Amino acid sequence: MQIQKWNDIMDKFIDLVGYDEGVNYVTTAKQDLYAEKYIYELSSWEDRVLTRKLRNTYVALKNKKEHQESISKRRKNNPS
Repeated sequence: MQIQKWNDIMDKFIDLVGYDEGVNYVTTAKQDLYAEKYIYELSSWEDRVLTRKLRNTYVALKNKKEHQESISKRRKNNPS
């Protein structure tokens, strides 16, 4: 994987969940799959597998965040 692509993925996660949590998600996913390799040593196949895992994680986190925000908005608009 090219370092620029890795940095772009890292930036997306940081924008979504903050620095500490974003870095943790991305580095943990990489360590789970390819702990013995550096990011720039991944083959194109390994790159795709890691990217897919990170994409799925990102979508799940984004959906969770949007769901929590919609619940928060409903509570503000309809106080009980």
